[in-house]
Amino acid sequence: MAISTADFRNGMCIEYNGKLCTIVEFQHVKPGKGGAFVRTKLRDIKTGRVVDYTFNSGTKFESVRLETKKMQFLYNDGADFNFMDMNTFEQLAIPADVVGDVANWLKENDEATLMYAGDELISVEPQMFVELEVTETEPGFKGDTATNTTKPATLETGVTVQVPTFVEIGDVLWRRARKRPAALYLTLKNYVLFFMQLTVEEVRNTWENFRLWIPPFVMVSKAYGQLVCLLATCFQFCLRWIA
Repeated sequence: MAISTADFRNGMCIEYNGKLCTIVEFQHVKPGKGGAFVRTKLRDIKTGRVVDYTFNSGTKFESVRLETKKMQFLYNDGADFNFMDMNTFEQLAIPADVVGDVANWLKENDEATLMYAGDELISVEPQMFVELEVTETEPGFKGDTATNTTKPATLETGVTVQVPTFVEIGDVLWRRARKRPAALYLTLKNYVLFFMQLTVEEVRNTWENFRLWIPPFVMVSKAYGQLVCLLATCFQFCLRWIA
């Protein structure tokens, strides 16, 4: 369906230069001289890249209706990634080149979102957050807690990422998997176990270091962080006193 810039809405999908793009934001501008125009930010659906464009008011575009379907990832047979509709139990094989880098964040039995433009599959999205076990990395070092150093680690899906130096094989890491690059985070259990092994000064230094690995959308207050450190330190001293 053909639309003009007057019909723009955030989240709307349009076809531009042969690519499917969603409108991130737009602004109608009417200068004192010259014709009116529209400033926009368009996100390429396949690459995720956001680019600024300016269009004359009234420019026509083809609107595309997007549909999503929730499916369960079953297994990868080497050539295709196999998914199952959890309502009809119908299975679908998707070539590995279509799945692309999303394969790094797909675990068997996890839910995924398939996006269609008409009958064409245009993208596969993993869950918003995934938990992946570390299968290979160098030994952790307790003494490295005062600096923001990292090391490579291989996760169970085969992807290699950078993690804090105290991470060890068997740790389960929690990661935001969709679009925005993000650091990796230890589960609460691993945080507690790690804090129990530290001295008071190391606890303080470790908290300051951990704060660098927490994104804004899950950032806890500094007061709460100090409380966590205090409780962990008290628990540690109690264990040492009992021993």
